[in-house]
Amino acid sequence: MELRAITEQNYQQILDLSTGKGQEEFVAQNVRSLAQAWVFRKTARPYTLYEGEEPVGFMMFDWRPEEKTAEIWRFMIDYRHQGKGYGRAAMELALEKIRRAALFCRAQLYYVPGNEKARALYHSLGFGETGNTLDGEIQMELILE
Repeated sequence: MELRAITEQNYQQILDLSTGKGQEEFVAQNVRSLAQAWVFRKTARPYTLYEGEEPVGFMMFDWRPEEKTAEIWRFMIDYRHQGKGYGRAAMELALEKIRRAALFCRAQLYYVPGNEKARALYHSLGFGETGNTLDGEIQMELILE
């Protein structure tokens, strides 16, 4: 699996990805995420997740070195590629990228209550709930070593 920058050549592929029915309440549409990446271009880092040459998902970071925090702001795996282990592989790749940057003491993310699959995945990677919420979403944090 590989994180690749979003370009003029591949942005439409990102817009074509979808989580599928029943998951819309848990994940923002990629078109919204790309709009936010433009507005917050100083800190947003959007990427396409590829398995070989196949786009399988989308991930966006909120890069805040002055706070020593990297947030995994958006994360989705296309419905056609779910259940193949790409979610875990993508999260491990994201954490590797954050650690390699050597700018951060912690990684954070949020999940929507009821999204137990996401919560379980994040927890299995070492994230713990902080007790904080934002717009009804629950914050999780991983202290980086």
